[in-house]
Amino acid sequence: MKRSFVTALCCLVSLGVFAERESTTTVIVQVSDPQMGFYTDNRDMIYETDALSRIVEAINRLHPDAVVFTGDYVHEADNDRQWTEFLRIVALLDTRIRTAYIPGNHDVRIANGTVDTTPYEKHLGNDRFCFRLNGVLLTGINSVYLKDETANPSLVEQQFRWLEKKLASKRKHEVSILFTHHPFFLERIEEPAGYSTLAPDVRQRCFHLFEKYNVDALFSGHLHDNAEAAYRGIPTIVTGPAGRPLGAARSGVRIISIRNGEIRHRYFPIDALPSDRKDLE
Repeated sequence: MKRSFVTALCCLVSLGVFAERESTTTVIVQVSDPQMGFYTDNRDMIYETDALSRIVEAINRLHPDAVVFTGDYVHEADNDRQWTEFLRIVALLDTRIRTAYIPGNHDVRIANGTVDTTPYEKHLGNDRFCFRLNGVLLTGINSVYLKDETANPSLVEQQFRWLEKKLASKRKHEVSILFTHHPFFLERIEEPAGYSTLAPDVRQRCFHLFEKYNVDALFSGHLHDNAEAAYRGIPTIVTGPAGRPLGAARSGVRIISIRNGEIRHRYFPIDALPSDRKDLE
């Protein structure tokens, strides 16, 4: 009888912990394309320094669970001044906030059919990530390999193998979100490849994995503007720039919140960023 009581009590405690975790709101800030030096074509970084500094201050006030950076941190991959300024500002982020990075096309060297990630890896390390956070599986990949031909296709295949392994690790009741720099498409999966998007055959290969392993949403950047579409129930969200705008979206970030398996997101210009997590409700 005593053993049965203890077992029942443990089960109730476990259910309580599970319910509490399920009801927790997980907040993720996506920062894309600060691109130091782009606003004045490498003459200075005044605009980007001001914008990114204000974003970091706002993130520290909001104190999200994670910040995901989706590429194009500098305008010139080998410009040490631009890297130094970017790293100086992001170092001001509260160290208790989980941060993750993936490269954009301006963070690597692309020439003669090759993609050289040395500049990015020198400053930020791995070109992909995967981790769990409050019942959310967050994965990020190097979409530059998917966008630009490489003289070493084994790198592409290696990343696909890695991606499938990580996506397959999704647990029951978990939310799975994937981050890339390049959008897969802007309106429909059948559209021709453009400067901003991946080729149709690459999209189809990726979405085969996304459907197979129940990816819930895709977030990207690169466009320097906002866009939304979907394919077979998987939303594809393109986030505007932290730096120089190239469309209607003003400089800002996207805030993603997940609660009880439901994903919500909203793009905030810098001057409209919430100052507290309660403001997101």
